[in-house]
Amino acid sequence: RHKNLAAMDTVVYTRQPSFAPESCISLELSHGKARLGVRCEPSFSSAGENIEADVDPLRAKAIFSILFSQSYRPEIGSVGLDGTTYALKMESGNTGLTLHWWEKPPPPWSHLHKAVELLEGLELEARAQRHLPPLDRGEGGA
Repeated sequence: RHKNLAAMDTVVYTRQPSFAPESCISLELSHGKARLGVRCEPSFSSAGENIEADVDPLRAKAIFSILFSQSYRPEIGSVGLDGTTYALKMESGNTGLTLHWWEKPPPPWSHLHKAVELLEGLELEARAQRHLPPLDRGEGGA
């Protein structure tokens, strides 16, 4: 799949806790260059933040390889009022797919855990380079 990369591959991982601001990590790979974006919505205790950083393209390709090498189909998951809702939007060129889940992804999407872990690692590095504390993620996720 990645022999002929589209003009741009993008992934956007969004975390929406019930009683906390939304946070979002985006990763773009275009013409051999990778860029990370982190957005945290403002809250009562924070003004919010936007972070951008260049990323090693090989690390970005590893994430895209995990995500784009799988087949996806709709799965029945759990739903609740309290907890965290997640979304993972993947785009390659002019095609895309968005997956949504609450607390934990359905078992057929278990590979998402590794991709999300790698994305969050890139975010932690970008935050550390700017002397920013890590986000409190709580439980759940991928």
